[in-house]
Amino acid sequence: MWSVDDTLDPASLKNERAKKQKDRKKPEEPKTPAWDVERFVEAFISEEPISLAELRERAASEPGLSWRRVADLQSIAEDQGLIERIRLPGRGGRWGYAIAPKGGTQ
Repeated sequence: MWSVDDTLDPASLKNERAKKQKDRKKPEEPKTPAWDVERFVEAFISEEPISLAELRERAASEPGLSWRRVADLQSIAEDQGLIERIRLPGRGGRWGYAIAPKGGTQ
C-alpha cells in the first residue's frame, strides 16, 4: 500500500538541467553528398581495371555505401556505358571494371 508524504516537494525531483540539454539542438553534421552513378564511377573506377572484390572493398569503407549499393551502382554504370567489363589476366576467368572509352556502348 502506498501513502503520500505531504512534506516532500515533487518539484525538487525534476531535473531541469537534463531537460535544457535535451532541448538544445545538436550542431548539424555536414551531410555527405548522396552516391549517384557518376560520383561512384569518378571515385572508384579508373582506366586501370579493378576486380569486383577490390571495388567492393574500397567502396564499402565509404559512408552510405553497402555491398548491395556498390553492386547496384556498378550495374547501372555498366548499363549506361560509363564503365566496361574486362577479362582480367590469370586463371579463373575473373572480370574487372574500367572506365569505358569515349563513345562506348549506351
